[in-house]
Amino acid sequence: MRAEDKSFYFLATPSYYDIPFFQRAYVWSEENWSELFNNLTSKNQNHFLGSIILKNELAAAGSVARFSVIDGQQRLTTLSILLRACYDHIVKNAASYNYDESDVKTCQVQMESILFVPEGGIKKKLHVKINHSHLDKKAFESVINGELDTDDRWEKYVSLDDDDTTSSIIKAYAYFRDALEDVSQETIDYLWELLTVDKIKFLVNIDLDVNDNEQAIFDTVNSAGVRLSSADTIKNLLYQRYVELLRAEDSTTVDERAVSEYEETWVDAFVSDESTNAYWETQRQYGRMKRSNIETFLHAFAVVQGFFNPAENNMADLSQEYRKKISNMDISSVEDFLKELHDYADVFREYFSNEDSLLTYDDYVGRIFNISNVLEVSTFHPYLLQQLYYLKNGSIEEEDIRSRFFVLEKYIVLNAICKGSTKNYNNECLQLVNEKKTPQDVLDSCQYISEGNFVNGLRRMTTNKLPTLLLFWVELYQRNQLNVDIKILKYEYTLEHIMPQKWAKNWYDVPVYDTDKNEVEDADEMERVRSHAIYEIGNMTLLNSKLNTSISNGNFTDKINGKNGRKGIKDLADIRLTRKVIDNNTEWNELKIYARTAELEAEIRKIWDAGELPVETIKVAAESGGRKKVRFAFWEKALPVIREKNQYEMFTNVNPSTSNSVSGYFGISGFHISCTANYDKTRVEFILDKSKAEQNKKAFDILHANKQAIEDSLGVKLSWDRLDEYKMSWIYYSLDDVSITNKEDWDKMATFLGEWSDKFRKVIVPYLVDEFSQHSSTLRSPEEVVRLQKIAEILRTWTVKTDAVIDNVDKCNRTCTRFTTKTMSEILPDIPNAPSGWNTDNHYFYEIVNRNGKDIIIQLCLSSRNASAEFLSIADRINEIVSMKQAKKDWQWWKIFKTTKIQVPDDLNENEIFSGLDKALLAVQKFEEDLAKRLND
Repeated sequence: MRAEDKSFYFLATPSYYDIPFFQRAYVWSEENWSELFNNLTSKNQNHFLGSIILKNELAAAGSVARFSVIDGQQRLTTLSILLRACYDHIVKNAASYNYDESDVKTCQVQMESILFVPEGGIKKKLHVKINHSHLDKKAFESVINGELDTDDRWEKYVSLDDDDTTSSIIKAYAYFRDALEDVSQETIDYLWELLTVDKIKFLVNIDLDVNDNEQAIFDTVNSAGVRLSSADTIKNLLYQRYVELLRAEDSTTVDERAVSEYEETWVDAFVSDESTNAYWETQRQYGRMKRSNIETFLHAFAVVQGFFNPAENNMADLSQEYRKKISNMDISSVEDFLKELHDYADVFREYFSNEDSLLTYDDYVGRIFNISNVLEVSTFHPYLLQQLYYLKNGSIEEEDIRSRFFVLEKYIVLNAICKGSTKNYNNECLQLVNEKKTPQDVLDSCQYISEGNFVNGLRRMTTNKLPTLLLFWVELYQRNQLNVDIKILKYEYTLEHIMPQKWAKNWYDVPVYDTDKNEVEDADEMERVRSHAIYEIGNMTLLNSKLNTSISNGNFTDKINGKNGRKGIKDLADIRLTRKVIDNNTEWNELKIYARTAELEAEIRKIWDAGELPVETIKVAAESGGRKKVRFAFWEKALPVIREKNQYEMFTNVNPSTSNSVSGYFGISGFHISCTANYDKTRVEFILDKSKAEQNKKAFDILHANKQAIEDSLGVKLSWDRLDEYKMSWIYYSLDDVSITNKEDWDKMATFLGEWSDKFRKVIVPYLVDEFSQHSSTLRSPEEVVRLQKIAEILRTWTVKTDAVIDNVDKCNRTCTRFTTKTMSEILPDIPNAPSGWNTDNHYFYEIVNRNGKDIIIQLCLSSRNASAEFLSIADRINEIVSMKQAKKDWQWWKIFKTTKIQVPDDLNENEIFSGLDKALLAVQKFEEDLAKRLND
């Protein structure tokens, strides 16, 4: 082996340079061309372009020498194209450059000596010196022979789109011709000298002798080019090994046999035509990595063949494992290996569909590949490939493979919904391939798939991929069940949150309801409830394209109908699921979301046979009365502990809930600390959920920049999730192996939630207070909280002391103090055993609303939940009388009366507040008297 610095003029020796038939096609793009052109046209720059590795091939006596290009074909090809482009440009502009005929002739001789080999007698024929592989031969020779210069044909190839299928060789020529138009004659002269005179050495030429082994450089990364993919490397080493074995047996037939084998196996499988090549080069996203179809296949084939262990090896090891596999093979074994590789590739191409394929519900193969592609899970591809190969060869019945695929699909989908780990997928795939486990074994052993995780997962979908996938297959399932005409869909829909993630601006006047269907009045609790509801699957639907941002964030009416010429949901809804939202709703709130979530959950259970999922490891006691009662009982026990651990600075006004989480607030609007209790763990979350995503990301980045200091102070590693696709961000810390269903864990869980919510508040919040203070947030200081609490206590005292009202302390909170009256209870009698929205027999309440600490009002609110026909009839008559009318027929809540504001003195003088309330009560009584009279007329 010899290595020395060379100029491009080294090509002027009469030799042929063969691009081996198994090397990759020309792949340089405009980024590479631009870098090379700028380098070579800058006089003050180091022009080193990297290495060219050539191997001397034996040539017959008296014939022209031949070299095989082992590495550097991209550079050699590009420099040759540039030289031809430069020559054609000089010829075209000779007159303006003041070049005479002899100057142009000199340029022609120089160009031909480098790009061509003259052979023959007196009239020598010029042959293109670089002999390209079949993939690029036609395009390259058309450029070097000057065909694109004729009539300036090159101009139509300038600035083509990236996805245009024109040969990159032709694009390169057009790029250089266009670039040369913009440089000076002085630069042209400099570039020409650089390319045609043995003066400036900008290449390292490495010559290998006939007997040198070039395998060691197949993995070379071009210093100024594009890295060889693992597929390129594997192809090179496979066929190089085959060539070596052939040469050792009979060197006279090497080329013929090697090319024939290559054509019948690799070419036929991977590059037989443009569409085939495009399929194998298609990139797919798998987690944080992108991988081409051919790399995915070569990995799957290696796992099936047993020489690649996905649990121990990674993709960087793939080519090395192929090398080990074939290193000791003889010719027959290599040929058998290549034939099997070819046959498995045919199966992969047939079944591993493109993402734009049409899908039907009954297409079990298309379904599992669509699901694995969308969820970016390629781990089980080896098993799928193996089973489909067996099916193709008739060694397995279709019913068997259908059953196996469904169980595996069920496992992947349910694990995703339950937010289970995927870290065991590699081991599980290997066990499936080796027949040590069945898909049912894998499913049964999953610790994450449980009833609780499934229910919670559908109600906390913070990424788009999974809900889009679920809704798509629910749509196809329903079409299949209803036997509609169109049962085929393409996976090309976009997810839309019906109530937008940025809801604060246009949805503030829509009442907020918790999961018990009670209207929420406390501002902080309203924000928490709504911020959770928007991520339920019931709040999501599919459109055939994205809405304009202003429409997407608009109110319900504008979202459905569009506005100012911009399309709404009804214009982009071509699936049944979305049309049902349009046709059946005139408003949208949490109650609609909860109901639709339940409907979709039922359909998802049917599709993936999830009617009876495992209850968590510790069963819910029969006497517990179900999930909601268990949660309520837990929070009754845990909240006092949590408040105490927080020195009563958070969670002071939070009541026990049937939700799996409660939230505490620390004064920065939109941010809160959430305590969550699940069936397999408990967790403290620091939630960043302002109405503007950029504020949440800004806060997250501030905290993440101080990650080390925060974790050092806490003494643990936290989980950080910026959630770039979504409005919110969060940080959390979990305690595993505890369950809300096991009362023995409750003390441990309550202590954990209390201590860690207090730690989060004390350690994390100080990093935010400087940035998120009065100018950027609506703060409620500790003093303001205390003031509101004191006002609430005064209001409750008034209801107790005032004979004309009937107090209900159990239904009071800091924001709303509730009472009833004898007169209104006669107008709207109680309905026994028919709980209202407050879970009371009475379906109305007077509410003293205390929101800002400055003033209060008394309002009358009605609930229609479980209301009798008689009650609703009275409500209809009231609607004809009162000024605050109810326009909706299917109303849930209705405020029908309110007093004027009652000012709250700065010193919270109780007598002064009582006096204001007494005056307001007179207005209440006057309203009741007038209403009763008119109803009786």
